[in-house]
Amino acid sequence: MKRILISIVALFIAFTISHIPPAQTQGPEQQLPKPEDFPPANPGCRNKGKLSPIVLTPEVEFPKTFTCELHITFCGNVRKFRSNVRNAGTGMCSDYWAAHDALLNLDVCCDGVEVVRDPKCDNKGACDAVAKMQKLIAEYDASSKLIGSFREFMNKFDPLLQDLSEALACRFNQNDVPDEAEALKAVLGQLLRHRNSFKTLNDTSRYPSLSTCVSRSLNEPVPAAEVNACADLDTLNRIKSTLNGLCPKASKTTPKPSSRDCKELSNGLLDGLTTLFDKLDDAKWKNLIGSGDAYDQVADGIDGGIKELESAAKEIEGTGGTGAQQYKDIQEKLGKLKKLLDVWKKMKAASCLPPEIEELLRRLAQEKRTGSEYKATCTELCGATADWYVEISGLAPQRGTFFKVCTLSCF
Repeated sequence: MKRILISIVALFIAFTISHIPPAQTQGPEQQLPKPEDFPPANPGCRNKGKLSPIVLTPEVEFPKTFTCELHITFCGNVRKFRSNVRNAGTGMCSDYWAAHDALLNLDVCCDGVEVVRDPKCDNKGACDAVAKMQKLIAEYDASSKLIGSFREFMNKFDPLLQDLSEALACRFNQNDVPDEAEALKAVLGQLLRHRNSFKTLNDTSRYPSLSTCVSRSLNEPVPAAEVNACADLDTLNRIKSTLNGLCPKASKTTPKPSSRDCKELSNGLLDGLTTLFDKLDDAKWKNLIGSGDAYDQVADGIDGGIKELESAAKEIEGTGGTGAQQYKDIQEKLGKLKKLLDVWKKMKAASCLPPEIEELLRRLAQEKRTGSEYKATCTELCGATADWYVEISGLAPQRGTFFKVCTLSCF
């Protein structure tokens, strides 16, 4: 009986100790940085950069306790700040988010800042992180959407996003930045903005899906109460679209008998896309590009470029002097665009493009015409076309250059 009593007392003591609130057993909180703690990008600064902070909330004893982390990428270095263990609840990391908001995209001077580690790109590590994020999203897309599942998802997603950011540390180099890294720098910025724009993320919210945006799933007008839930679903879809274009992957399509013709025509692929992007950004032309198939839309964009050049040529024809040279340059550009238009007509006749690329082109044109967010579609489109170009041409080393030119032109 005495042993039993001693065991009960020991268990009671252990239980009591384990449930002491974290704040009572920990030291003072780490002081968070302020904008004035970083060197400002004054006019005399030669090497300017931007701060890129991210807030993480690793679980300690889910769903009761967490810590807050602030990781700040600064001139190629990553500075990390971590809170004591905190009890879950509204505003749990409000001080960390306040520091994040004050530092986000802050212009700083990198002159004299020593990079602690050699900022080399780890493209394999970046693509590993992307694959893990895609797998995580697929798992939550397929699972039941329980209360608190949105926060649970983000607690797993954020460390992977940080892994991606650190794997691309070379994007802060001023020289010798690989083509992939230059394009991924812009793409990573999009991912971070999407990550920080969720409106319903809290400790009880459900993972975004059609079940959290009921009216849209029923094709009904979205009431005010569901607006934020639908906005978060759109944001998550943009994240998925962006991730789909980041890393090389095998084409889902089987090469067609006409692939030899398509290989010969593939050299006009990138020029056609960039011409279309230019016209979709032009208020005068974007609404004149038809809503037909993808080939016709690109052809409309090229035709718009031809008409503009023809109009310019008429204005300076016969003016002499510098006008004569300008006229000659315009005629050369006209010749190239007319050949490009012919290439895209032949591509249509040979049905060269995989269906997913045609769908992405249509989606991009629609988003740009309506003023919707389109950069996620740019990333997915450019990734898919780069993969198809590599498959059809056999020029795997050109994937990075293709992706860079395509995304930066589309953005």
